[in-house]
Amino acid sequence: MNRSSYPKQFRMYIVRAVEHLADALHGHTLSPNAAEREQYLQILEYALQLPEIWPDTYRLIALLDPLFEQSGIRDEWLSYLAEGIRLSIRLDEGKNAAYLNLSVSYLHQLCGRKDNAREHIEISHVLFSKCDHAIGIAKCNLRLANVARLDGDLDEADKFLNEYGLFAAKYNATTNNSEFLELQELAHFLTGSIAFDKQKWQEAEGSFHKLLTLREARQQPRPIALGLLNIGPVYRNQQKHNEAIAFYTRAIQLFKEIQDPVYAGIAQMNLGVVYGSMDLPQRAIDLYQDAEPVLRNAQSIRQLAMLYNNMGIEFRKLNEWCRAKNAYIASIEWWRVLNNPIALANVQDGLGLTLQAMNRSCEAQHVLKDALCQLSAHKSHPAYQALFDEINGHLNQVNTEIES
Repeated sequence: MNRSSYPKQFRMYIVRAVEHLADALHGHTLSPNAAEREQYLQILEYALQLPEIWPDTYRLIALLDPLFEQSGIRDEWLSYLAEGIRLSIRLDEGKNAAYLNLSVSYLHQLCGRKDNAREHIEISHVLFSKCDHAIGIAKCNLRLANVARLDGDLDEADKFLNEYGLFAAKYNATTNNSEFLELQELAHFLTGSIAFDKQKWQEAEGSFHKLLTLREARQQPRPIALGLLNIGPVYRNQQKHNEAIAFYTRAIQLFKEIQDPVYAGIAQMNLGVVYGSMDLPQRAIDLYQDAEPVLRNAQSIRQLAMLYNNMGIEFRKLNEWCRAKNAYIASIEWWRVLNNPIALANVQDGLGLTLQAMNRSCEAQHVLKDALCQLSAHKSHPAYQALFDEINGHLNQVNTEIES
């Protein structure tokens, strides 16, 4: 329906509906149910055809964005964000378009589409630069650091994080500047995550605890739950199993309270990893199988890649070789899509050991050789040497079996 054909009363209804819905959603943290989502999107669809109320519509989009993301509604929501970007550009609202592009980039990131995520962050950077919005530019640098980290390029991630540090040192922020405080939280997250990827557990733990302290001060359940989720792996890698279980359990409870099924599934998967490291494979598998359909429906392919690898590890412990093989193959397919050679080689190592146990040594040899090829271009990565030595040792064992 073209806006010029709207009866005046109907247009007034849309205006009031947008205002009332935005007021109702202010401070709202629960994910909308299916009926509510349909109602919200219908109002938004009509509102996007009324340029004269764009400021109110943009406010509504900004309130709906985190709620749809935590519901796992991603591709459908992307179409509404794209329409918002088009309208922003048409109305010369570059700053709004920049923020909407950041929302688009985050959804692409969650779906494992790193190139798309990077592209939209770079678009945001250009738009923020045109309107000289320093905080927006700084946010783009942090988001680019995160994409680089997910891509395994820790040097690039450090570069963008350092650029943010230069900005933060000059920026005269006050304690009530919520946007700058949000950036500080993101910086602590990245500092901790990069330290974690470098296996610097104490440094990672310190950064993540600083982040959790900031989030607990805001008393918002989802940021707190995400903060708990960050610390869990650090405890797990230090063999602090009880602490990790406590943090994951609390995170799962919070995610379920706010009706965030995707991150509840991610937390369940991480809890499964802890039980796996405690040599409780069936308990771990039960958690993985519970989380798998949720992550699949949300197209969280990075999480699925990790989950299937974890399942393969636990099925191997139970000598369920066929199920282990199938899980590893599923993980390998996703890591190829994500173009992460380090993670791919790690899973190929597990598949090689599984094939060896199934007396399929020639197939195991082929898989392990390919794993070493995947690693060859990444000798500077912190995980390279330990992973190379492990895979190479397994390949030597398989070679011996074939030759004997």
